[in-house]
Amino acid sequence: MPIAKKIDETIAMLKKRLRAEESFDLIYRTMTIGGKGACLFFIDGLVKDEVMEKIMEFFYSAKPEDVTDAHSFVKSSVPYIEVCLLYTSDAADDKA
Repeated sequence: MPIAKKIDETIAMLKKRLRAEESFDLIYRTMTIGGKGACLFFIDGLVKDEVMEKIMEFFYSAKPEDVTDAHSFVKSSVPYIEVCLLYTSDAADDKA
């Protein structure tokens, strides 16, 4: 299933598939990155708070010209080693 072009639709689909409202361990955080809507999903206890805070600092400091496309943004502005781009929700299932 292709990921929706509208962020609200994508967030709703992910929340449903991940059962975000049923799990206390799954945390999601909506935010704006370079003037564009975004949402981070992560498992509480599996990621370090300090790491997520640092990554979010980079995201919050992004300017619209830094976020022209996902590939360029990941290469230039995501200070984390394990990053991959997925374009369908099925690809996310394959990574799990």
